[in-house]
Amino acid sequence: MGTFYDSIKDAADKMFLECAHAGGADFIITGNKKHFPAVSFKGSKIVDPREFLNQLTEYNFA
Repeated sequence: MGTFYDSIKDAADKMFLECAHAGGADFIITGNKKHFPAVSFKGSKIVDPREFLNQLTEYNFA
């Protein structure tokens, strides 16, 4: 069984995951969650815009 990363078919989608990981992103915000079905990738939470706005109130910026 492959990994979540291996299941991504579109190279452009993989590029977003790689950039988020390399940059230490806390969130990956996407309007296309069907292409990113996992909850997170290497520490970056994968959320849609509404989920991101909801989590902003809970996020510790310090």
